[in-house]
Amino acid sequence: MSFSVAARLRYGIWLARKSGLPVAFSGGTGWAADGMQAAGEADVAARVALQDYGFKLRWSEAQSRDTSGNARLLAPLLKQDGVQRIALVTDAWHLPRAVTLFERTGLTVTPAPMAYVLPETHNALEWLPSAHGLQASQKVLRECLALAVGRFSPL
Repeated sequence: MSFSVAARLRYGIWLARKSGLPVAFSGGTGWAADGMQAAGEADVAARVALQDYGFKLRWSEAQSRDTSGNARLLAPLLKQDGVQRIALVTDAWHLPRAVTLFERTGLTVTPAPMAYVLPETHNALEWLPSAHGLQASQKVLRECLALAVGRFSPL
């Protein structure tokens, strides 16, 4: 489980404990990890939630390969139990596209962003090119492209 996935799980469990609401986790084997990973993210998240936090996930979807699949495969599980409104935990730079995809399934989404892209320094040096800036730019540009493509693609 990557650091960012573990952080999202931890935040989701924190929100659940504060609100008294259950947690769903969606994530299989991503396209980049095809054939290299035995268990889906949701399976690992369920084990970590129980072992590290003493928390049992109510719903778990481990077949999806991307955000579109997360929404498409998780929504029926939630709706089967009468869930119509969710808090969606994901990285802030990824949230606009994720919200759109989950709303297309008919769910009402309350964004729960985390992992904001922030400057590492607070002086004139933050305006100079850096590895951190390049990485942040790559994430944001990827999401902009995915949003544009997603406008023309079915769920």
